[in-house]
Amino acid sequence: MKQFLLLLNYKIPYFGMKKVLYITFESLENDSILHSQVVSLVKQLNNEYLIDIITFDSSQFIKQYPASTGFIFFKRRSYLLSVFTLTAWLFKHRKRYHLLHIRSYLPMFAVAIFRLFIDIPIIFDMRGVMAHEFLLRSKSSTSFSKKLQYYISFLVFLVAEKLFINICDAIVVVSHPFYNYVQRWNFRRSPIHVIPTFIEPIRDTSSHNQGYHFFDSSHNTFVYSGSIDVWQQFPKVLELFSYIYKFNPHSRLLVLTPQVEKAAMLVLGTLPAGSYHITKVKSSEVKNILSLCDYGILLRENNLVNLVAAPIKFAEYIASRLKVIITDNIGDASEHVTINDFGLILENLESATIIDFVKTNTDKLKCKEKLPPHKVKALLDSTYSLETATSRYKDLYISLI
Repeated sequence: MKQFLLLLNYKIPYFGMKKVLYITFESLENDSILHSQVVSLVKQLNNEYLIDIITFDSSQFIKQYPASTGFIFFKRRSYLLSVFTLTAWLFKHRKRYHLLHIRSYLPMFAVAIFRLFIDIPIIFDMRGVMAHEFLLRSKSSTSFSKKLQYYISFLVFLVAEKLFINICDAIVVVSHPFYNYVQRWNFRRSPIHVIPTFIEPIRDTSSHNQGYHFFDSSHNTFVYSGSIDVWQQFPKVLELFSYIYKFNPHSRLLVLTPQVEKAAMLVLGTLPAGSYHITKVKSSEVKNILSLCDYGILLRENNLVNLVAAPIKFAEYIASRLKVIITDNIGDASEHVTINDFGLILENLESATIIDFVKTNTDKLKCKEKLPPHKVKALLDSTYSLETATSRYKDLYISLI
């Protein structure tokens, strides 16, 4: 058995650039975050490493996409079949790579099997606490079968998470509260690195936003940008704005979301006509539109999923110099707002708290002054820039290979 394991782990000497395999179960075709958070990062890292990216996509997309682009496409199948296929592929190509970089939980099931036999450095880039995301879905589901399915997934991923943390050589989390959570279960004492989600460099958008006109410039414009998923607390966004509008009828709400119809149904009968606008825009247009607004809104429930999070929309709001209305205990974001005076903290989502918040901050909520550019640049450069993330990942790679 010992000779068998030695044979499996034998590596052909390699004197060029080190090779890294980046594995995600996300789709290059359908998941825009893959382009903003993975492809852009890998382009930077490719200056010093040869990196292949495994994604799971449809057969039609795989046929259309050009070959030899640094992507290895797997056909999207059932999850168990995908895990089996990936595991077999890893064993077949075990001598090709010096490092495995794993994005989130799903690929780790295949990697955990692979790790029993093959000794290659592994980075577990967690991104979130998937087990507890399933728990939230279970609590919010109205279907008993779905509720049970999500709860079983919660239990499976909760156990798997502890295993994954302790078989890898390094762990990446997106916030300091996330670091504290992982450290409790990190019996192997693998190094934990805090690397938040990042955004592209700030560009001057003043000459590009003349084509957008949603409200009069004299209005106080509050913006919500993102999906209408249950954890985004969109109904509470509407409740908050309804009180803001009550105290200041010159306020307007701009909703930027791909789920326009769903948002419109939720708004109906909640806000006065003319006080809001709902639209879907290209991701490339978001920054230009945000720069026309005064306040960004980011509300979350007080739970573990949000405590460890690093919402990319926070960095986007800040990059556009918007003040932010944010609930307490959202990763590091809430603390950044407090320390830098970048907006207002809403303690919780109780209706009484929201009313008191609006009453107390009525004058501040009328303010149209943008955030100081030097303070915004300092925070982005130190925490949320692509360059900072690239530098931290390079240091991590160097430490492992």
